[in-house]
Amino acid sequence: MAYVKEERETIFQTDDMMKTWNVYTRQRKVITKLLKLTEFVELDRLVGENGNIIELTGVIPFKNISIRNNRVYNEKQKQELRDRLNKNKNKE
Repeated sequence: MAYVKEERETIFQTDDMMKTWNVYTRQRKVITKLLKLTEFVELDRLVGENGNIIELTGVIPFKNISIRNNRVYNEKQKQELRDRLNKNKNKE
């Protein structure tokens, strides 16, 4: 049984004492990323009827989650990045 969009959510909870994140998610994208982690304290999966993981709860180390600002580039910076990418592609 898959969840409808309104039922798909992700919750991250932490406290200073434990130095871990408690995670609960029903979002496929987040489940996939969490399953790729090599370091976790505890991970429980709820498997649906067709064998897909539809819900995941777990405890992961505090250092595995970071919050950062998106970078905003001006046109000159974007062009420099494109040029650098093309230069590196042509090396191969």
